[in-house]
Amino acid sequence: DPIGAGSPVHTSEQLDEAAGASLTGLVHLCDGAMFAQTSGVSPGRLVKLPTVVAGVAAGSWADERGDAVRSGVAGAEDCGAAASTAWAKACAGVEAVPLPDMPASRSFGCAAWAAGRVWVIGGVRADEVSPWAAPTVAEVVSLAPGEEVWRADGVAPHPRAGAACAAGAGRIWVAGGWDGQEHTATFDMLDPTTGQWRSAPDTPGAGAWSAAAGFRGAVVLGGGIQGGDVWLDRTVRWSPDAWQWDELGTLAPARYEVGLAVVDGALMAFGGDAYQSGNSVVFDDVQRLSGDAWAPAGTLPEPMTFIRPISRPGALRFVHGDTISDVDPVTWTVTERAQLPPSFNTFSAAFT
Repeated sequence: DPIGAGSPVHTSEQLDEAAGASLTGLVHLCDGAMFAQTSGVSPGRLVKLPTVVAGVAAGSWADERGDAVRSGVAGAEDCGAAASTAWAKACAGVEAVPLPDMPASRSFGCAAWAAGRVWVIGGVRADEVSPWAAPTVAEVVSLAPGEEVWRADGVAPHPRAGAACAAGAGRIWVAGGWDGQEHTATFDMLDPTTGQWRSAPDTPGAGAWSAAAGFRGAVVLGGGIQGGDVWLDRTVRWSPDAWQWDELGTLAPARYEVGLAVVDGALMAFGGDAYQSGNSVVFDDVQRLSGDAWAPAGTLPEPMTFIRPISRPGALRFVHGDTISDVDPVTWTVTERAQLPPSFNTFSAAFT
């Protein structure tokens, strides 16, 4: 029903005839259903054909009235060589499908979804050397679904890698990171509709490889590493309206590469790792922010770090290394749904 005429179900022919719309070539298979987007009178409207039998569609197209149902992954690193290839996973449990290569290879960039585009910010160039010895960059690129070439969107105010990105209040917020010499506390805001940057007050203390999430009109920053051997248990909140930071409860034990995501209206923290007594320790805990303090909320099936949790109402997914998994938000059972290409170690992910 792309024009809201009151008829909730159409065949593809009826969509063309009754609504002046046509189906684009952007088709997704998801949980036994086929999705396509309309063009014409109502461009970008998502429609769904409920059943797919042996790869052949059967049934009537139904208007989904929602955003595009797919999760995008942008930016990757292979711990020795940067990658310019971007990949996306269309819907749940089908396959990872290639997107256009980024203009230049990079590792440790951060990604966010805003204003109908996936944005990749900063990172390091590490084609020939270790990422740890490579120069940091400030380039910004973005891609909208259906585009064949990444758009160059200028440079961020500060070159850095391992920064935390989050979308919130109509902006993309970039916090901390490694500037090539030290961990930084710089905090910047990008307006994705104009491409304009604005610097904001520094985060309370420098740090890199933290996690960030938009939550209730604010941006929450958690965990991280400082000075190479100090793991952080901090959680701080940036309030755009008040234009200030305030402290939340500690996320103990201290860790970096924790995953943060809003699940059913609550901010959750997943796993992460740290060094304790000279040994690497990976965590399996799930914690919920209750008021201004963290409280235990469950346990993952196994210790996990470098988790990129991607959530929307009724769905939670982890992008973890080369794996995309569905996660049960009650039992925290993790079910693998797709594999990214070999040696694809995801550092940043964005949900579209």
